[in-house]
Amino acid sequence: MPNMVDNMVIICGPYNRLAELEIAAMEHELLQTIKPLSKSSLETAIKTWGTKWDVQDTSPTLHHDGGEYDEDRWSLELQFESPWMPPIGAYEILLEEGLTVAAHFMDTSGQDYGGSFIDGELKTYTLDKLPENIIRMFQNYDHDRLMQVA
Repeated sequence: MPNMVDNMVIICGPYNRLAELEIAAMEHELLQTIKPLSKSSLETAIKTWGTKWDVQDTSPTLHHDGGEYDEDRWSLELQFESPWMPPIGAYEILLEEGLTVAAHFMDTSGQDYGGSFIDGELKTYTLDKLPENIIRMFQNYDHDRLMQVA
């Protein structure tokens, strides 16, 4: 069994793209929707997505974020586990599409690291050096939500 990395992500962009990603996350096809790959290509998945296989969130949250000046700015909040590492490659693809990405991650099951990926800037830390704001975020991590994953 791989070490699983806990991920908390907010993606911002237009409604149509985020609604597509919301559905994909619930169907265990988030990364495949971001960048489709053949089912048998494990090495390509790691190079493209940054992780070994797809991820799932059974309860993503999509909400309007634009106010009166930007009617088509929405936010999609996701929480999921990924094997061994966060899907940084997938986040980079979303940035290339013009979306914004704020992701935080933590592995406490053996690799003992965490960090953030904010609009293209990746920062990783050992757990003893993890910034307090990231630690506080994961104190609210909903582990029961992960138990709903099929």
